[in-house]
Amino acid sequence: MSSRNRNRWIEQTKEKVLFTQRNTDNATKELLFLYDEAANEVEKEIGAIFARYARDNELTNAEAERLLTGKEYGTWRKSMEEYLKEIPKDAKGSKTLLELNTLSAKSRISRKEALLSGIYQQMINLAHDSNTKLEDLLGDILRVSYYRGAYELQRGMGLQWQVAQINVKTVRDIISYPWSNKHFSSTVWDNVDRLAATAKREITYGFIKGSSVQDMARQINSVMDKGRYAAERLVRTECKYFASRGELETYRAHNIQQYRFIGGSEGQSCDCARWNGEVIALDAAEPGVNLPPLHPNCLCTIEAEVNIKMFRDNPDVTPLKDNPKYIEWTRRQGIV
Repeated sequence: MSSRNRNRWIEQTKEKVLFTQRNTDNATKELLFLYDEAANEVEKEIGAIFARYARDNELTNAEAERLLTGKEYGTWRKSMEEYLKEIPKDAKGSKTLLELNTLSAKSRISRKEALLSGIYQQMINLAHDSNTKLEDLLGDILRVSYYRGAYELQRGMGLQWQVAQINVKTVRDIISYPWSNKHFSSTVWDNVDRLAATAKREITYGFIKGSSVQDMARQINSVMDKGRYAAERLVRTECKYFASRGELETYRAHNIQQYRFIGGSEGQSCDCARWNGEVIALDAAEPGVNLPPLHPNCLCTIEAEVNIKMFRDNPDVTPLKDNPKYIEWTRRQGIV
């Protein structure tokens, strides 16, 4: 490879990595927004119980353990029954739903338990909304990576052809496959279950200490920060996989049999450096082993190992004019 071509290849690889990173950053922001919303709703739940029952901004454990009576209990019971009728299907089997059902089965309920039931509902909503959002975001990452991979192929060879659109069923099948032995939806529920359990512990401990509403809100925010970190780590890892998988689908669509592993920048603490520069058969691609991501927050990528002759001999292939930017290329291709 000439020095000029090598420099161009390096620049294109950097551009692709930055493109994927921007998409990942946007996906992360969208998911973390749901966690911020959930944290605000939990704070409102805490503020409401303090506004109703606290004296001098303090709510003793004895007051928190008082049972709801009369109209208060009736309102809580009706609200609970309505919520459980509309419970998301993916919540089935979650520990948080089990906690909520346990409270719902009780004939008497305390003020603290009423607060916890509200928090459990927020956590269930968070997990369900996160999975819905993730499914959409990862599907977009997969599709964009597929077309971006075709764009990089054409730009690298200076040739153009009409790219076949990625099949909707293919996208759906890839999203539903648990590539890391555990589907991302299960990880979301496990993370939220841990959040709910930690929130319960902090609420209980807060009432025993006689914490103020501000102190309790700070503790819950600390709990939610851990949830945000776990969510960010998950979405970044999943985005990297779906970006890699989108490129593999591009290679398959063009009968490309091999890819080159590009990485190793994270140092010697992982296998990235060992695989850097290796040429790997598509049939041997294994996520977490020789297909990025190899670890959380992995920055590695892949490139097609291609023989330009197989494209030049195709009568439907013509020279790529004007070296278009990606957005212009998608317009020419008619990609929506």
